[in-house]
Amino acid sequence: LVRPSPDTPGRYQIAYGRRRLRAAEKLGLGVKAIVRNLSDSELIVAQGRENLDRKDLSFIEKAFFARNLEDDGCDRHTIISALATDKADISRYIAVARRMPDVLVKKIGPAPKSGRARWLALADKLEQQAALATAERALDDPSLRSADSDTRFDAVLNALQSRKPKARPSIGVWKAPGGKRGARIEAKDGRTALVFEEKTVPEFAHFVAGKLDDLFTEFQANGSGGEKP
Repeated sequence: LVRPSPDTPGRYQIAYGRRRLRAAEKLGLGVKAIVRNLSDSELIVAQGRENLDRKDLSFIEKAFFARNLEDDGCDRHTIISALATDKADISRYIAVARRMPDVLVKKIGPAPKSGRARWLALADKLEQQAALATAERALDDPSLRSADSDTRFDAVLNALQSRKPKARPSIGVWKAPGGKRGARIEAKDGRTALVFEEKTVPEFAHFVAGKLDDLFTEFQANGSGGEKP
C-alpha cells in the first residue's frame, strides 16, 4: 500500500510492504501496489492495522508501538484507531512502555505469554536500586542464548524477585518530659546509634556520655548480659 509522496511529485510513500519490496528487489521482481490518497493519520492507522493482521502482537509490542506513535506526535484518537482498541488500553500500554528501558525490552523480546500484569510487575521491580544491572546480568546467562523471549522474561523477573531488599534501619524515638523528641534510636547492620536533638536537649548527649560507665555497670548488675569485669 502506497500513497503519493507529499514532498516529491511522481514518487510514492510506502504505508506497508517494505519487507516484501526489499525481497522483490533482491529477486529482481516487480511488485504491484495499491495507491491511495491517505492523510498522515490514515497512513498510521493503515500501518497499525496491517501489523495487527500480519502478526498477533504481544502486550509489550503494542505498548511500544503506541508509545512511539505518541512520541512522533500522534494524538490518542489516531493511536486508538491504529491499534483497534480503546482509550483505557492505550493509556495502559503507554504507561508501562514509558517505565521500561528500551535496551532491556529489546534483549528480552516480545514475550507473547506475558501480559500487562507481569510487565507492570517487572517495571515495579526495576525501580529498585541497581535492579537494571541485576536484570542485565540475568540476561547474560549463557543458558539463555538460545532461549525464547518468554524464558528470558521469566529469568529477569525471577532474578529481581529473589533480590533481598535493602534492610531499613529500625528507628525508635525518645521524647523529653515536655513531649518533644529528644533523641532517636537507629539500629542497622548490627549497630545501634542514639542521636540526640540538640535543640530539645542541649548538652544532654555529653551528660549521657559521661554516665556510660555507670550505666554499663548497672546493666551488668541487672543480669542483662555483657562481658563481666
